[in-house]
Parts: sequence; structure tokens; C-alpha cells
Amino acid sequence: MSENAATAIPPLLGDVPLPQNDTDPRREYGIQCSFPAVPASLADRNRRFQPYPATLTPSDLFTVGQNTCSIPGYQFIRKNDQRQMLMFCDGACSNNGWGGNSVVEPRGGCGVVFTCKEIMPNGLSSPLEINGIPHTNNRAELRAVILGLDLRFWPGGGFESLVIACDSEYVVLGICDRLQTWIKRGWQTSAGRPVANIDLWKELLERLRELEKVGCHVQFWKIPREWNEADKCAKQAAADNNPINNPPTTQLLEKILYVESL
Repeated sequence: MSENAATAIPPLLGDVPLPQNDTDPRREYGIQCSFPAVPASLADRNRRFQPYPATLTPSDLFTVGQNTCSIPGYQFIRKNDQRQMLMFCDGACSNNGWGGNSVVEPRGGCGVVFTCKEIMPNGLSSPLEINGIPHTNNRAELRAVILGLDLRFWPGGGFESLVIACDSEYVVLGICDRLQTWIKRGWQTSAGRPVANIDLWKELLERLRELEKVGCHVQFWKIPREWNEADKCAKQAAADNNPINNPPTTQLLEKILYVESL
């Protein structure tokens, strides 16, 4: 499916209402979810999520469902596979690529959406941390994915497969097609230059390996921008006038715990 062909906006997963009387026998009988480790080589070969047929949308494959954690929560869960969930991730940057006569420093923001609006009306968003490295769209997109992976111990919810839906070609091509080549070259490009954003690429790879050790395989789904339900969150975060100095995981975890306690 070409990018130009995907102009229609499908039904939003965020608009799906909470299911009624949704119980899972695995929670009722206290069954613990544990999965065998995923070999890194196998995970890397199957890093790209490819729906069949390719025209399927997130709402065709996933819906709002309850996880199997002892403290229940609602996520976007595969309709025919309760062990696979999806989250939308996006990054944005105001004044991206500034330079020349520009005096406005770029500000990046991250957005993550993994449950319906009934639970989190505005999704999760946070500005990109201020750490001396200039903000760009690419850095914001990478940080958004890392943030999504850090929000929970996803295997604890009964998930052995996690699908990251994002519209960033930079992220999806990088993690699915280029990462292993970069590693073999000592984190250099074909031109012999250091890979851009190497700190975040290494951090992302570390998160993937940690999840694989506990049996959770992360895949990446390149979707059209119009389908990305985290787009608005990321743009709002990029416009935030309250910059932070550390990665945003802690403050967003506190927000999740507060919302789910209501």
C-alpha cells in the first residue's frame, strides 16, 4: 500500500468504548503469565509488523480490551490474540531544523496512546528533555518509542507481543533494516560518519533486548500520519513551555497510576 493511497482516516481506536463485563479467566484463577525468552536473532528478523492484507488498519486488527494483570488495565489488544497489544507513538518538534537567522530554539515533544479516550482523554504527552543535545523530529520520535516501552512492564499484563504503530520512516527503517548494519560497522554509516542520535538508538536497543529476555517481542508498524493517534499528543508536548531536564518516564508513570486508580 502506498503512502499516497492511505488518505482516508479509519475509525479511531481511542473512540472505542470500554467493554462491559469483560473478565479474563486467567485473572480470575490467578494464572501467572510467563513466556520463554525470544532469541535476539529471531526478534531482529521479524521486527517489522506487516498486516495481511496490507490495507488493514489498526481498528481492523485491535480493539479495547482488559489485560490479565492482577491490577486490571485497558489497552489496545489484538481481536484474535489476547497476548498482542498495540500502542501509537509519535514525536514532534517546533522549529525543526532551525538555523541561519533563526533565534527560536527547537522544542521536541513525545506522545503515546495505548488506551481509549474514556480512560485517558488526551493520551500521554511530555516535552523532550533538555540535555544539551539539539531537539529534532527524529530525536522526539525515538524518545516517544522508548517512553512507550518504559511506561509499564508490559509482559506483566499478559503480552508476549507489542506492536509500535508510528508514522516515522526514520524510526521504522532504522530499527528494522539498518540497525544491525550500523552495529557491525561500529555505529557508523556507510559514509564512515557516526550514526546520528546514537545515544537513543542504543537506549532503544537495550529496551528491546530487555523485553525479549522476558518473552516479549516488539514489532514496528509504519502507518500513515493520518492514522497515528499520538500525533496530537506529540504536537501539544512540543508546544509545552515547561521543559524538563530528565527523560519523562517517571512523571508519566505517576499520571497513569493516578488515572487507573479512579
